[in-house]
Amino acid sequence: MVDDRPATVQDDDAGHRRRWAAWLYWGNLIQFLDAAGGDGTQLARTTLDSFQPAELAVSEGTGLVAARRDLALDEETATWLGRDPAAPAAEPVGTGDLDETQTDQRWRDVVDLLMPDESGLESLVRALAARGVPPPEQGFELGDAGWQAELAWPERRIAVVLVGDLHDNETADRDEAFAAQGWDARTARQWSVDDLAEKVLETSGRTGERR
Repeated sequence: MVDDRPATVQDDDAGHRRRWAAWLYWGNLIQFLDAAGGDGTQLARTTLDSFQPAELAVSEGTGLVAARRDLALDEETATWLGRDPAAPAAEPVGTGDLDETQTDQRWRDVVDLLMPDESGLESLVRALAARGVPPPEQGFELGDAGWQAELAWPERRIAVVLVGDLHDNETADRDEAFAAQGWDARTARQWSVDDLAEKVLETSGRTGERR
């Protein structure tokens, strides 16, 4: 938590700037807590009353940030992130919204077969489908060793892999195998929707000339 009350900021403006920068830095780490069965959130003193600790339990380790994605940004955080605090959050695509006007049967099949416990995976997939990204190959296996990607666009050498154990040698070997063959393979939480959609669409000739 960072103390952003006006009196605190006025009394120690330089110190507040350092604390705020550190607060944002820790946010980059907190987002990965759910990969180990935990969770966390960032709080500002002026918004403390809006936080209910029960939300951590409700989000069930899938990422409190995603669970609270409909909350508006405060003005200072929006300034740091270069975003409009008044801009409404994007609405997630519901199961009933995956019809022919937005995607095709292949995307619906992908959603049905997703790993249910993988943090951020389903929201990533639904966002990609809503943006008209070509459906991936599901359960792709690389090489003779069969290194698996949950989702893959083989012609683009782009993949979404499962998190795995932090100290699991097989996870490290899998990542090295994909990298050695020129793949950009990341977990769902490591990909942003914008970055993944741009890479897939660009290399498929949808947004540029590079193949």
